[in-house]
Amino acid sequence: MTKITLRYYAQIRQKAGTESETVEVPNGATALQSLQAVDHGEDFNAMLFDDSGALRPVIMFVINDVPAPQDAVLSDGDQVQVFSPVAGG
Repeated sequence: MTKITLRYYAQIRQKAGTESETVEVPNGATALQSLQAVDHGEDFNAMLFDDSGALRPVIMFVINDVPAPQDAVLSDGDQVQVFSPVAGG
């Protein structure tokens, strides 16, 4: 197993009900699979995934301070930040 830290921002943090959490994922898991491994309820899932279960294109990952694709393979100790773009006026 690989232990990583997920950090949530903006609306995702509100839906998760936490700023960060440490989770264990199988060795070789991707950034996407790390999100699929947590359960923060229907509102959280609806914000991240569309009706077919695919990650919404606006969701962005930053792994160890480097932007990363959803299929980036995680290593033990990685910090995975999960963002959705924030628009304002």
